[in-house]
Amino acid sequence: MVAVGILVLGGVFYYFHHAMRNGGNTGNGSATSTPPTASSTAPFVITPSSGLVGSMVTIAGSGFGATGNTVTFNGMVSASMSDLSSPDGRTLAFAVPSSLGPNCKPDQACPMYEMLVGSGTYRVSVITNGVTQAAGSFTVTGGGMKIP
Repeated sequence: MVAVGILVLGGVFYYFHHAMRNGGNTGNGSATSTPPTASSTAPFVITPSSGLVGSMVTIAGSGFGATGNTVTFNGMVSASMSDLSSPDGRTLAFAVPSSLGPNCKPDQACPMYEMLVGSGTYRVSVITNGVTQAAGSFTVTGGGMKIP
């Protein structure tokens, strides 16, 4: 007999599998679980939550790398949002860019274009050690274009 369980904690699914024989556990009694994936979210605070192009923004959270962190707006990046340092592992700071481009991986064919950042709300994500986490949103209050 096999006992299977699924636990949902904080929006993350954990899978447990126990082999059972003759009504008893034939395994070592330990459960295995799948670690959180890139879709899991850690609590982040974006300060301020809105501002003009050029404004300095800080994202507070945890688990940031000392270097190599990237912040994206709607999945796109700029030089001011790439290879960010976090000396304490808990904060990232960047300037709201005037333009964004595709977030391409090394050795990946990448389209070469840029988009002007205009007024509107952008989904913010943080990429640390190859894992992308949703961080919230940021509203640009002034720019050259309005996003529908």
